Amino acid sequence: MAERSGVAWLQRLWRRTREESGAHPGTAAVLPVEQALAVLEAQLCEGMVRPGGEPLSAALAARVELPGLPGRNAFGQPIHEEAAAGAAERTSVATGMALAGLRATAFLGGEELISSHEALRGCAERLVPLVLHVSCGEAGHEGYPAVAGSGPFQVLASSGQEALDLSLVARWLAERALLPGVVCTDVDGVESLNLPDEELIRSYLG
Repeated sequence: MAERSGVAWLQRLWRRTREESGAHPGTAAVLPVEQALAVLEAQLCEGMVRPGGEPLSAALAARVELPGLPGRNAFGQPIHEEAAAGAAERTSVATGMALAGLRATAFLGGEELISSHEALRGCAERLVPLVLHVSCGEAGHEGYPAVAGSGPFQVLASSGQEALDLSLVARWLAERALLPGVVCTDVDGVESLNLPDEELIRSYLG
């Protein structure tokens, strides 16, 4: 219920902003959901941690089509990308980035979520405002309840657009509550999406 109300609130914000100024139409795109999330995080973050051997360069290259400078986020900051093989290692690297003052994220597979339980607990105990992305897809939801007691809040998106919306809500909440968040995406494949524009991101996240 809370996540639905959060998405509804964000949608009302976007609708009101468009009606008042017409300045935030967003960018329509047809992308794989995981890549769309990486493009969004490239707009938000200074630090991104990916699985080893799976570069996010395609997502960062796709961002060149959006307004702004290539290699920099919506706030004009450079984007640092790291690779780590295991889920716990990725979570730890992203935690280190966040503790160093960077707005950071990491990408995990649904089957990897259970193995990152202790890393998530440590992240929550240290009040790290980190947002992690978990692609459930064919892996199912076993890891979702398994880490429920580790400390971070969790949201589950049923579509690519909902995943984008909830990612913004999760980032806003994580940074104000000093609590890590996990955005689980229950879909794979390509979808028609609307990526938020940079001015809206700056006004929403500050």
